[in-house]
Amino acid sequence: MVFGGEVLEVSTQRTVDPEMLDGLPGVLRITQPSPRKLVVTTENAAATTPRIVDMLRERNIEVSALEEHQPTFDEVFTGLVEQQRAMRQREEWATAAASEADAAKPEGAMDRADA
Repeated sequence: MVFGGEVLEVSTQRTVDPEMLDGLPGVLRITQPSPRKLVVTTENAAATTPRIVDMLRERNIEVSALEEHQPTFDEVFTGLVEQQRAMRQREEWATAAASEADAAKPEGAMDRADA
């Protein structure tokens, strides 16, 4: 799962506030590409879909369309490249932090692992 879960595109009849779905079980992330559209990343699209519809209806927001987003090859590729780049960046930061910690040690000081 390149996107960290299954992705649902939710279109509504009127403007929707993404915070309306905060705390909904199974929802991992919500983005809003336009005032009447939400993109919801969820652990399980089949289980979360009725919850989203019910939650929005309770707030008088009618859902005009809801579909599971099937990523294109380009989206998958871009997502994988971004994940790899982020992983590499974290490794570089960890290496830099370890180097700084070693440089900050007083001369002659040893770690327990060095002893």
